[in-house]
Order: sequence, then structure tokens, then C-alpha cells
Amino acid sequence: HGQGRRAEYEENGAPPASRKWSTVRTDSLKMICPRDFEEPARRTLYYMEQVRPYVSHGFSRNPLRTPVVMHTENFYSNGLGILAPKRIEISGLPAINTYASPWLKQLAAHEYRHMVQYANINRSTVKAFSFVLGQQASLLATGLLPFWFLEGDATMAETQLTEFGRGLQPSFTMHYRTAADELTARRNPDKWFCGSYRDYVPSHYDLGYQLVAHSERVYGKYIWDDVARYGSNYPFLLFTTQIALNKYYDTSTKKLFHQTFGYLKDHWASLPERDDSATTVAGTGRTYTAYEHPLFLDENTLLVLKSDYDRAQRFVRIDLRTGREEHLCYTGAVSSRPVFSNGFVCWTEYRSTLWE
Repeated sequence: HGQGRRAEYEENGAPPASRKWSTVRTDSLKMICPRDFEEPARRTLYYMEQVRPYVSHGFSRNPLRTPVVMHTENFYSNGLGILAPKRIEISGLPAINTYASPWLKQLAAHEYRHMVQYANINRSTVKAFSFVLGQQASLLATGLLPFWFLEGDATMAETQLTEFGRGLQPSFTMHYRTAADELTARRNPDKWFCGSYRDYVPSHYDLGYQLVAHSERVYGKYIWDDVARYGSNYPFLLFTTQIALNKYYDTSTKKLFHQTFGYLKDHWASLPERDDSATTVAGTGRTYTAYEHPLFLDENTLLVLKSDYDRAQRFVRIDLRTGREEHLCYTGAVSSRPVFSNGFVCWTEYRSTLWE
């Protein structure tokens, strides 16, 4: 869980065997952290204790008691909350291109909310299964709740409990605003849930946040507590989310999707129009293409980092007079904004020394 699945600790390196560890405790939490990172760990635990009375908003059960493991050796900044074994893992170093919210606060709220979700699915019949199967029963039961809900709900918690969560960022709704007509025109919204190999589709975090926030706005209560409780009572029915939505609220995922984006489309249309000051300088891709980090080499030449679904990320040079692109070189996973000086372009990349 967290900001991206590729950032999981197990996939991207491990701390050296010489790393010394410390344990920091509060009444309800335990943090395992590198010995030279105790002060940030204590601040993170303090914040988790402060949000504990509020992080369960809407649910009937408080978060699971769980250990928290903090790492400082990760390549990608992220966190995850998971069962089997039950734990929260946090990368203590913030992303280079982050936004106006303290990194450890954001992670604390987001991952702690996952423990609330798990606590509310780990009861009744699921709890009985856990006496036989252990934590694997609870882990499997979380599959009864849609992934977009798990991440959208945690994103809403992070947005409400920190200074500036992702839900308040313009980029979090920008693509939906662009595609508003398509969102409401298609009867089948599967593309927006499942993704596409041709078009850009926002992640489950973006989608889930909109659906969860709108459901609370429409029904005047947090409906997902009923959905989680029904899933924990009848896990053997498998499609418990759809059954519960229909049983308690006479709705479905598809109806909720169209309600949400119908409302948002009307809201966005009511906002004052603004002139588009952008100028198109290139655009030859057959699939969704992103041009990032523009650098002027001279008044007529632009260097940009280009990525699409066909080839690896690469630098291209664009002639602003003709729009012609010239391929220069491929890159790895760029981690910081490139800079240009004295005829040289410099950038950093995520690299694994473990898997050289």
C-alpha cells in the first residue's frame, strides 16, 4: 500500500547486516527503527498517537495494535500496511518530488488507516477462520474489499488528518476533469477501474478517493463500515461488497461511479472558465505520452524527458519552430529534476546496488 506498489521494501533493497536497530514504544504502538533515526521515529509515533482518536472515523472498531518498522535504505519513498505478518513499514526518507505535507505525517495517517480497515474486516466469521489459518485468514479477507476502496479511504484519511493530503492537490483531479465527458458517457466504467494499455488512467488512489468521499457526501454517513461488517460475516459469498451495497443502500459500484462523476462534472462545469495559455510544441505519440522537465538549450530548442507505453523513458530534443523531435538517449528511472548548465545535462536515477 502507500503511493505505489513498486516501492515495496522487499523489492528494492535491504539494509546492511551491520545496521543497528532500536525500539521506541508508546502505550499502543511499537516502532522498530535504525538506531541513528530514533528522533524522527519518536515524532512519527507521537503523531500516530495524536490521530488515534480520529483515524477510525466512520468505522466501529479502532486500529489493530501493530508494530511499525521504519527503514532508511529504500530507493523509493513509500509505506505499506499489511497482514501476515501484521505490520506497518515506512520509508523514512521523503520523495524528492513531494508536496506540501510532512512526509512522515502523511505516511502515519495513511498506513494507520489501513490498520483500521483490517480491524473492521477481522471479526465475526473471519475472526473464527483466523483461529485456524492465523493472520492469513484476515489477509485473504481484505480481498473482499476493493483495492480502490482500501487506498481511496486511506488517502481520504491522510487528506483530512494532515496539512495537505493528496486529495487537495490539483493534479489529483486534473485528468478526471479533462475526461469528464467520457467518464459519464460510457455505461461500463471498467476502464477506470482496471486500467488501459493505450490511455492514461488515474490510479486506484485517485479513483477511490473520489468514490469514498462522494459516498459520504450523498448518504450522510460512512457506508463502508456496513460493507466491511457484511464481508466479515459472510466471506464465503465472495462478492460481499456488491451484495452489501445493494442490500443496505440500493446501489452498486457502477451506480456509485456514475453518481460521483456526474456530480463532479456538474461541479467542475460551474467553476469560472480560464483561458488556456499552453502552447503545443510536440505530440506524435500513438499512446498516452508525457513530456516532463523541459529545459531550454537555446531559444529554439527544448530538451524534455519523454515517456509513453511503447518505449523506455528517454530524452528528446524538440525544435520549437517545426515541432520535430530528435531522440538523444534512454534513461533509467529518473529520481530528480534534470538541470542544464555549461552544455551538460545532469540528473539522478534510482539504482539498485543489491541487484547490479
